[in-house]
Amino acid sequence: MIIYLFLSMVLIQDCAEVVDLKTDPGASQLLVFGRITDGLEGNIIEISRTSPLNGEQDPVSGAIVRVVAESGESEVYRETDPGKYQLANEVLRGQPGRVYHLEIDLPGGAIYRSIPETMPDNNTVDVLDFEAGPIRIPIENNAVISRNMVSLFMQTEFEDLDKDFYVRWNLLETYLFPERPKEVNSPDYPPQWCYITNDLEEQSVFLHDGSTLKNPVIGRRLMTRRLADHAFVSSYYFQVVRSSLTKDAFRYWNEINQVANAQGSIFDRPLAAVKSNIYNINDPEEEVLGYFEVSKSDTTRLLIRANDTPFAISTPCPRFGPLTDECDNCLILSNSQKVKPYFVTG
Repeated sequence: MIIYLFLSMVLIQDCAEVVDLKTDPGASQLLVFGRITDGLEGNIIEISRTSPLNGEQDPVSGAIVRVVAESGESEVYRETDPGKYQLANEVLRGQPGRVYHLEIDLPGGAIYRSIPETMPDNNTVDVLDFEAGPIRIPIENNAVISRNMVSLFMQTEFEDLDKDFYVRWNLLETYLFPERPKEVNSPDYPPQWCYITNDLEEQSVFLHDGSTLKNPVIGRRLMTRRLADHAFVSSYYFQVVRSSLTKDAFRYWNEINQVANAQGSIFDRPLAAVKSNIYNINDPEEEVLGYFEVSKSDTTRLLIRANDTPFAISTPCPRFGPLTDECDNCLILSNSQKVKPYFVTG
């Protein structure tokens, strides 16, 4: 089945409702999220502990984290930020049909493992397109307002329908922000770009159960709507990351969707007591949160340039007039970097 358990993304906003752990409020729990794929992107492990006081997450640094193949090959994930570990793919790269598991040695001696999983293989093609124009949005007291929006659509074609398969889609955006430092007086000074990447899922994960529905095509459907703000002033990349999942990984994300739909957003998922595939080898009864995913992955991108929309987008940092702090230093924006992503052209 296709699961569309997301609330409208008409206006991007934070959702911070806390999901009840239904566990001992004085106990801290280990949270592990991450994966290995057949590609060079997204091979990241994040490790934290939930606070016994408020449910917030405290990063766990100094762990030894490695992925191990059934052949015995292994590679260590290197810590790049507190609690965030990344695979360099210098020794090992995921391959469909091979079995992998995760090993975590925490400071203090606790040792965790994931249940071995075989990387699935499924050939799928995603086709993206968009529509742009004014949309009427309901507000309070039965009133409506009109806002320029960009609506993003996707059609999917499946192959290998003779076997069961499971798919998840994650939605991302990357756009350019034009920095104009205040100390530069010339209006002809070219902008210095920051590159901002955001996760577009707040309320659910998009899933498909290919064990029950064998249709070769999922028709064009709306994935999300985005307010036409300064993100579209230059180049905007809508990205869909498609992952072929194991049956158990599909079970996990399906249950996460159900929790998110009932109690909050998928960003509350660390607090949702959904069965993990990670365990403490010396204490199998310990409840560990999160999941280590073994998945085949691919990314489809749609580039939308400023002149592709029927309306004009005002620059957030004009050549004349007062400039905001973000214009002076665009790195203060969330998820911003000066390193140009490899897929950004121009």
